[in-house]
Amino acid sequence: MSKANQKFNFIYTKKLKVVRDCKLVPITFNLNIECIGYIDKNYDYSQIYDRYTVDIESITGASIKEVLEHSIDLADIEDQAVRHLARLDEPSDFFKMVAAIAYPSHIINNSYGN
Repeated sequence: MSKANQKFNFIYTKKLKVVRDCKLVPITFNLNIECIGYIDKNYDYSQIYDRYTVDIESITGASIKEVLEHSIDLADIEDQAVRHLARLDEPSDFFKMVAAIAYPSHIINNSYGN
């Protein structure tokens, strides 16, 4: 089992509309997410949630009260972290992953038309 790990961070932006003084007011959170990502090369590129896993180390950029009041979903942050890690994993691997989703028979047969 070959698992590689990589430390990375990204900006998670969440736009919400909240009611204040009987008016809808847009608010935006920009959270800096620091993660450790794990890449399991034994899985195919199309199995994104098996191939990539993340541990969130820290979330900064907004007070915890604001985050809890406006119900920012940790599962959504983890999903975005996995997708960000997939993009960071060598650009050629990312394009292979997209190709595996779009053209699964080509990946299985290893026939790219070359």
